[in-house]
Amino acid sequence: MAKSFTPSGPDQITTAIRTATTLEQIQEAVGQLPAKAKGPDAVLYSGRIGEVRSESVAQELAKHGDLSIINDTPRARFLADKGNEDLIKSRAADILEKSGRPPAEAAKMSVDFLYGNGTQPSHSPTSVEGCLWGKASKEFAESLAGSVKVVATAASADRVFGRVEIPAALSNQQIPTLASIPMDQLRETHQKQGVEGVLSEVQKPCVQAVQKGGIYAAPDSSTGIALSKEFAESMGVRGRTLSDASTLAASGLKPASTGVAPAPDAPSKTSSSDTAMRRVEQLLSAMRTGDDTAVRKETQQLASSDSARQMQAQAISTVDRQEQAQKAPQPSPAQPSGQQQGQPDPNLVPRARL
Repeated sequence: MAKSFTPSGPDQITTAIRTATTLEQIQEAVGQLPAKAKGPDAVLYSGRIGEVRSESVAQELAKHGDLSIINDTPRARFLADKGNEDLIKSRAADILEKSGRPPAEAAKMSVDFLYGNGTQPSHSPTSVEGCLWGKASKEFAESLAGSVKVVATAASADRVFGRVEIPAALSNQQIPTLASIPMDQLRETHQKQGVEGVLSEVQKPCVQAVQKGGIYAAPDSSTGIALSKEFAESMGVRGRTLSDASTLAASGLKPASTGVAPAPDAPSKTSSSDTAMRRVEQLLSAMRTGDDTAVRKETQQLASSDSARQMQAQAISTVDRQEQAQKAPQPSPAQPSGQQQGQPDPNLVPRARL
């Protein structure tokens, strides 16, 4: 019968891991450390944004926006420690080898035990849901009680964000919005389109913020990046402690490679009229030089332009209104008060006297 551990701190947990004889005992030991959010509002992240780790962007947003992030929980700090990670992988591989797994397979499964394997069933300790980081992420998402930002532009539905955090958030009645989208709306999307549909929606705000620029490479920063005030505010975080993009650029920082194409410029409202004016100028120039070929060309292009069609439509509409007005019966002129029909108006001067 497997013995149960009740460690109270990192040192005791480390000891419990070293003496564990099953993966479940390691899970139980690590699970003693809390992974709950420190405050109501939070940020979730997944994958990379081009060459930038979404984790780095989320950490910067959390720092400047006073947001909860899983990295700050005791369990995440324990799991992220390189020494603890190596200990867990080593002990898990040893347990798996003793259960009959070949060394290479046991080594791979020890990594999956930490980070999850999308091909494994959810009840497996090496699945995305059952791995150590998956369990920590579930506890974190279930503890949230406020608005949640999302830092992701290419998240996978088969990783922790899609398989664990989104389902936990959708089930959490304390979360009003995820990526500024009302949860009721996302629950309806989930019913119709599944996790993929929700992923598509919750990543849009981050994609739009990245398109505006504002993520700069900053080697001297603890996260390796710097965020502009514009980026943070686009994500719904007040950037009072951040510099604007022009200041960051002036300091020598270069925009990070995000792999997200800039947003297309909005079409100019005066573009068609500007084009028509240029056509008119070219037509007049051709007429002055006597270039009949150019005159015909410019006349045809001007006649087919949007502005010409709009003016033609307006002219037709104006003519139609005038014709309708002419066809309408005209009212008889009013007779002055006290004047009998057929008698001349004494106030009018006969034309012969003018």
